Amino acid sequence: MVVRILAVGVVLVSLELLAFGASQLLSDDLYYRPPTEAEFARAVAAWEALPAEGRALGWLPPAEALDETGARRVSGSEKLATRCLSLYGDSFTWGAEVDAASAWGALLARRLGCRVANFGVVGFGTDQAMLRHRLRADDEAPSAVLVHVVENIVRNVNQDRTFIYGAGIEPKPRFVLDGGALVPIPRPALRDGDHRRYVDAPETLLEHEYFLPGSSPLAKRRIGFPFAWHVPASFGYRRLSRGLVNVAIGGPPWYAELYDRNHDSGALALTAALLEAFAADAEERGQRGVVLLVPTAREVLHFLESGHWVQQPLREMLEERAVEVHDLGPRLVEALALESPDAARVCAYFCTRPRIRGGHYTRAGNELLAEVASELFRALGSTRP
Repeated sequence: MVVRILAVGVVLVSLELLAFGASQLLSDDLYYRPPTEAEFARAVAAWEALPAEGRALGWLPPAEALDETGARRVSGSEKLATRCLSLYGDSFTWGAEVDAASAWGALLARRLGCRVANFGVVGFGTDQAMLRHRLRADDEAPSAVLVHVVENIVRNVNQDRTFIYGAGIEPKPRFVLDGGALVPIPRPALRDGDHRRYVDAPETLLEHEYFLPGSSPLAKRRIGFPFAWHVPASFGYRRLSRGLVNVAIGGPPWYAELYDRNHDSGALALTAALLEAFAADAEERGQRGVVLLVPTAREVLHFLESGHWVQQPLREMLEERAVEVHDLGPRLVEALALESPDAARVCAYFCTRPRIRGGHYTRAGNELLAEVASELFRALGSTRP
């Protein structure tokens, strides 16, 4: 009997050690690692050191990367004296993983022969992009453009970016709908003494967070002892399981269900309201407000597989509300003459991390996006002051 007990114990310990080893191989993009006390304190101090705009928005790019207007600094852009467009959005708008001169906003300026101010910020949701435009009363470009990257719907029902991406802590503001009206929810006001509460009961500080760890298949899981239980359970996270399926056999991206009008997150109606508010703000300022829907590789591949665009319900909802919206997905597919879900060819333009069919647009993708966007804006006549 003692031998059997010892044998079972050895097996259980071995399984636990194997599971612990497997947990060390998982990216913190795929499970929830709460912030350490030091990370929490640094986040509180960093937010307090931001200028007023950054405190309202959650974060801003490094000051040295910005010009005097707050847009991304591009060498030689001052030679284009005429302002024509201003861009708002996330890392795809900013042009992450390419240098400033190769970002599509800079290439667009050269094609149009006028100044394009790039106010994109890495990590922003549609809500933060809309809010940044609202706060930049000095933006006098004839047309303001809000770029909604299809995946960004997840960020609009989120109060801490690390509940979706990465680890540590990165709180943000958001909006909620109350009777159809947008209500701002400021970035959570956190103090050093809140760390333990934030780790143990984040819902008490983030009352409007949809992605609380373990709350739904769309939320990250916590990993800890017993690892033999938590590691297999982590595959219940839709982003992990769906990502594996996408690479193996295709299918919709993990966040596709958020584009359902009846989804319990309310993400679609909220996103449409944010973009409608942006268009109204632009009109009040005397600008032409243009919304661009920009796909990632996952949406392009899913369209080529199924003939359906994930973002179509949002486009339809915006058109119902008379918001000027242009879906660049079909234009990009047409420009490349794509007819089949050829992952290698799609990723040559839309994946800086082709192994997982993710990341940002490549240098070639930025060039393609600038080409398609320049044709659109010339046709719209949106480049004239």
